Amino acid sequence: MRFSPQAVPAATARTAQFTEDDQLLLLLIAMWELRTARPAPTRPLQEMTEDELIEFWSEPDEDVPPADRTAPFPETSA
Repeated sequence: MRFSPQAVPAATARTAQFTEDDQLLLLLIAMWELRTARPAPTRPLQEMTEDELIEFWSEPDEDVPPADRTAPFPETSA
């Protein structure tokens, strides 16, 4: 899996040596991308707004489908 240059912490991008914290961050972002099908942020996390961070890290269950799209599994009456 390849990360955009913006997703790699700036302090380590020059040396190409990652600290354990950097490795953990990259692993968590990659796992969250796979779980939610959301792309990694295109900017460093430090530059993202609070709303952008919340949008990326929110649970998929909290996502609301657009008004012009129906839910994938419509409710059925029992």
